[in-house]
Amino acid sequence: MPVLQLTVRWLAGEGLSAFHGAEWPPSPVRVFRALLAGVHRPGGAGARGLQALERLEQMPPPVIIGPLAHRLEPVTTAVPNNDGDRVLVEYQAGRHDKARRRTSQLKTMRRRQGWQVPTAVQYRWQFPEPDPDPQAYDLLAQGLTLLGQGTDLVAAHADWHDSEPARWGYAWIPTTGGIEGMPVPSPGELERLTQAHADDRLRIQGETVRSAIEPPLHIAEYLDPLGPPPQRWQALSLRSPDAALPWSKTGTEAVQVAGMVRHAIHRAAKLAGLDQQVITELMGHGGEGRINVLPVPNVGHRWADGRVRRVLISAGTAVDQETWEAVTLRLGAMELISEPSGEVEAMLIPAVSVKLDAVFANFLRPATRWTSASPVILPGFDTRRGRTRPAKAAKRLLRHAGIPLEAVRHIELHPAPELAAVCTAQSIQVPRHLRDYPRVFVTLEFHRPVNGPLVLGAGAGLGFGLLIHRERLGGDTQPVERSHDEKAR
Repeated sequence: MPVLQLTVRWLAGEGLSAFHGAEWPPSPVRVFRALLAGVHRPGGAGARGLQALERLEQMPPPVIIGPLAHRLEPVTTAVPNNDGDRVLVEYQAGRHDKARRRTSQLKTMRRRQGWQVPTAVQYRWQFPEPDPDPQAYDLLAQGLTLLGQGTDLVAAHADWHDSEPARWGYAWIPTTGGIEGMPVPSPGELERLTQAHADDRLRIQGETVRSAIEPPLHIAEYLDPLGPPPQRWQALSLRSPDAALPWSKTGTEAVQVAGMVRHAIHRAAKLAGLDQQVITELMGHGGEGRINVLPVPNVGHRWADGRVRRVLISAGTAVDQETWEAVTLRLGAMELISEPSGEVEAMLIPAVSVKLDAVFANFLRPATRWTSASPVILPGFDTRRGRTRPAKAAKRLLRHAGIPLEAVRHIELHPAPELAAVCTAQSIQVPRHLRDYPRVFVTLEFHRPVNGPLVLGAGAGLGFGLLIHRERLGGDTQPVERSHDEKAR
């Protein structure tokens, strides 16, 4: 099957090239729109280019091949604000000096971050049959001169191959069950963009100003080669046996919560009629198909008390979807039984919405900087002649969790937690087989935002080493935009 390969290279020079966009790599829909913009520039591909784009939007999402891009430090810029309604009011009232002062205040502060790009990025679309006009894609590539902001100059060229060439660098592959959502062109994309452009040009008619609706985006799932291993997860709340009141344990007793939930998972797997070998793997007694139990402490904010009122269960792709659903569907309203007494202590209730629960959201939503919400148990001793080796321990920790070393911008091991209400390393209860292993706290910073849950160390299956998002002091690390005039109001 023929493969169209579009190669995009930034022109600022080695070590200086930058892409100013929220995502890395640039999404296929961003590239598609840049190609469309090039068609309409003087000397563009014209009708042949539009017809080629109509065929391209029918193709499956492309494979993206690219390098590791390093996140640049955020830069704040001031951009003039064209909202002059408040200025006109001052002019109409005859307050010209105040109007001029108001005009100087109409500016928007934009805080953005770019990506340092060391080399080219390739987009590979697989066609079911030879294209009727392959040279049209050469014209499209020649018209691609900007990708990102106005300073992101690029050059591009298109090549055809009988089959996909050998891959280099990192590959972002579209797949079902991927964890990276990326906007891609879909059938009708060209028509929707053309209509949106026409609506935008006709927004102002006489004394009427209409809004232009942004075309909807089609999101495809990609497997991110620079992110943590993909995880399925389910959020559950802990309630009293009659489900009337919240139920909790102290952070030091989190392992007790994990033990009761593990027994509930075992009962749910038996009720589902799963094979004994599968149940053995789910309980972590062999194989890779383990379900992790992550008690979620209430930490990291002004009113944090460190108590566990919530729990996450997670599993990797080794647990197939059918097995996962068979267990999680039966966990709703499952009783938690205390092992010493045999009495029912609590009940599991599925969370209605993690977006509305700020505690859950802090463990799940994308972020670049993460820190320990519970002590991390190192998966071994890293010492030489009696001296610890933090760098060696950090690398071992990342490899143990399946996180690529290249994805991490900075990692720090420290003896005390960064956040309020996090239990100390020595106060937390630990199973007997993990008591002699060293315990530390970890802060991780990735090059790009990654999703939770993230858990590190030897006790990951019981929730030790659970990470919570930790943005930089002074605000969010994500690009933000704020109007000075709106703040004054």
